[in-house]
This record gives sequence, C-alpha cells and structure tokens, in this order.
Amino acid sequence: MTDQSTKKYSQRYRSSWESDQRFKGWLQPVQGDGTKARCKICGNSFQAHMKSLIGHSLCKKHVDNTKSSTSKSQGSIINALRPIE
Repeated sequence: MTDQSTKKYSQRYRSSWESDQRFKGWLQPVQGDGTKARCKICGNSFQAHMKSLIGHSLCKKHVDNTKSSTSKSQGSIINALRPIE
C-alpha cells in the first residue's frame, strides 16, 4: 500500500511565468523535463518553483549577467544608429 502522506508534490513549469516582469526575457522551460526551468542569460537550470525562480533572479551571477547583457545590446543599438561616414 502507498501512504498518501509520502507523495511528493512536483511543481510543473508554467508558461505564464514568462510574462511576469520578474522573469520576462530570460526564463524558458527545459525541453523534456516539465519540472525544470532554465535561464537564457546564465544557462542555469533549476526546479520550476517560484522560490527557485525568485532566488535565481536575485543571485549575483544572474544580476551581473543581466547588466552585461543589457549593456552589450544597448551598445549594438547605439552603433546601429550612428551615421555612416
């Protein structure tokens, strides 16, 4: 017999998280594993739990990579807008 109290809840990835301002632009599902999420910027995979998503968004590596990614993309936009000499 299986004891109902020993069953572990497994959170599934929710695509609605991708439109959340805290996760927009970097969050994606892990293909083949509906219980994990992946950061496009850092390349890290982690459990698809809200606590894990928030924790990753606040970690130093992610914050630094986000700043670096933003400054690189802004630089390319600025270069694209410069007049051709």
